[in-house]
Amino acid sequence: MAEIIMAFAPLVFLIVYALKTRKMADAMILATLLAMVLLHRQHFLTGAIDALYGALSNSSYQFVLCITIGFGGMITLFQESGALMGFRDLLRRSWWTSPTWTRAARPRHGTPWCRWRFCWWGPRYLP
Repeated sequence: MAEIIMAFAPLVFLIVYALKTRKMADAMILATLLAMVLLHRQHFLTGAIDALYGALSNSSYQFVLCITIGFGGMITLFQESGALMGFRDLLRRSWWTSPTWTRAARPRHGTPWCRWRFCWWGPRYLP
């Protein structure tokens, strides 16, 4: 029974702390430290370093870490340059306007392409 409580203690701590403070990153770090303390007891520091070294030396983890950092950097650059807002405006224009329509003659639900897209593809994604 004690092993079950010790196994779920970090998870319960993570959920309660994250819901109470709304800081998920802090909750994950503290729950990991709690799990390391419960697992390694007196050799907490060396056990945590060994576990970190074991995780970082895995080639799959290194690949995922590089991809995550690359996408994070790319998204940050897009946000800073305003490219995401330009893409949003481009989509908004293609959604609501057509070169042959005036503002008064614009349909209520987008261009014919958009209406066709939701009539044809939309029901396929509904449960």
